[in-house]
Amino acid sequence: MIGEFVVADIFISHAKKDLPLVDALVQLIEGGVGIRSSQIFCTSIEEQAIPPGIDFKSHIKSELAEVRVVISVVTPQYYSSAFCMCELGATWALTKDFIPLLVPPIDYSDLRGSLFGTQALLINDEKKLDVMHSILEPLANPKEKVVRWNSRKMQFLSQLPQLLESLPPIKTLSEQEANKLREERNEYKKEYEKADAEVADLKNQLQEISNLKDKGKRTLVTVWTEV
Repeated sequence: MIGEFVVADIFISHAKKDLPLVDALVQLIEGGVGIRSSQIFCTSIEEQAIPPGIDFKSHIKSELAEVRVVISVVTPQYYSSAFCMCELGATWALTKDFIPLLVPPIDYSDLRGSLFGTQALLINDEKKLDVMHSILEPLANPKEKVVRWNSRKMQFLSQLPQLLESLPPIKTLSEQEANKLREERNEYKKEYEKADAEVADLKNQLQEISNLKDKGKRTLVTVWTEV
């Protein structure tokens, strides 16, 4: 039925122009870790995309709020995407389990904004991919857990140079485009600061409720003792 969807476990944040690489990564996660396609939300892959009849922005927010792990495929195109920056801000505000995968020529020195100071993984590093596997493995379908990670991982790494060549070249922004991105970034910053403030307020309210419950318990004990 139109409008129905199943909440996924893994959200893959990526730039649409990086689809060949993202598609290969999804195949690695499904075939190497044992994750079902229905457990992954990736807007650029047809069977995992947003169902027809559903508002795009609302659905993205719902998925980000419910998933257990967010994987960001960090490329130059990712940094230039306002949607990716919004997803990154929401991930930071919601404190989700987060796996930033750095794609050459991006490396640790290029981490900025919400990514600055975040533990990231190099997508072309065999050991770093093993770290990703260890994080995702608890989400795998027990029936799909077979010994095939290493072979799928090596297959992915062997394809990686060709995949990187297929990605669009780094675009030099005009001053007008740069100003537009700055405006979008500022808007996204306001949004996630607002979301962060709401999360902090909710935490304070929960703490106050907890304190009231503790106070009520202590009062009840005191009254019972006096009786």
